[in-house]
Amino acid sequence: MNNLGTALEIHRIADEYLAKGDFTKSITEYNKVLNIYESHKYWTSLLNAYNGLISSYFYLSEYDKASELVIVAESVFFSNVANDEDVERYYLAFADLLNNLGILYIVSGLYELALLNGYRALIIKEITLPIGDSSIIESYCLIGGVYGRKDDYIRQQYYYKLALENLQKSSLIDEKLLAVVYNNLGHSFARIGDFERAITYHEKALAIRREVLGEEHIEYFQSLNNLGYCFQNLKFFDKAVAFHKMALQGRLKVLGNFHTNVALSYNNLGIVYELMMDYTKAIYYYEKAKNIGKKISI
Repeated sequence: MNNLGTALEIHRIADEYLAKGDFTKSITEYNKVLNIYESHKYWTSLLNAYNGLISSYFYLSEYDKASELVIVAESVFFSNVANDEDVERYYLAFADLLNNLGILYIVSGLYELALLNGYRALIIKEITLPIGDSSIIESYCLIGGVYGRKDDYIRQQYYYKLALENLQKSSLIDEKLLAVVYNNLGHSFARIGDFERAITYHEKALAIRREVLGEEHIEYFQSLNNLGYCFQNLKFFDKAVAFHKMALQGRLKVLGNFHTNVALSYNNLGIVYELMMDYTKAIYYYEKAKNIGKKISI
């Protein structure tokens, strides 16, 4: 298969898998188009396919593989920029790559480099795209995320609120991205101990994710987990247990028995039961989390 039209259709399917959270399938489909795009010198689409692959590996927490692909994609950009006729789209693909590079620096704890790449990406996007474009919002979120890692929650909330304001100005609101922004604001307020306000944002994210993504999506489970965390800190333990159990049940169904996020849910339930002084149940859930950790590390 070396047909460009077929490759573009496969790429579209890969994007759909990525949006649905089926990252194993998205990786399979993106890999199918790389050589075709390269043989046709279709550099913008090649960069976008690499960005899709990198994002898929991020979601799977396979950062080493994502890092390898960033290096390859950077080489593609710098080797072929002069050959691409659609310069604007090409640079926007590069801006997405800079965002991905920023995420890698966040994971590595290199926050100043993460900010540098986040701002570089943002400049390209603001010059090229209209206010409220989802790609600009993603850059605001990345920059806000870095400031959160630096414990600068005032600047973090500034960028998250900027993301929310600009997103709401868009003629066609990206509901999935809106949920991400609400989720980010919830995290930020939770970090400063304002759990009531955090719950307000997390509930908004949960409602959107239930409607847009469905109740078997990893981001829906994330919102359940976040609400459980906030309620346990407010000492509403019954609510905390209920949300953590819903997150656990969903993760077991979708991710299987031996996944880091399943272990996280077991551990969270252990924490809540320990706070409730129900030590028998706490130990039970801690042991469940510990056993998954042993299986994964083998």
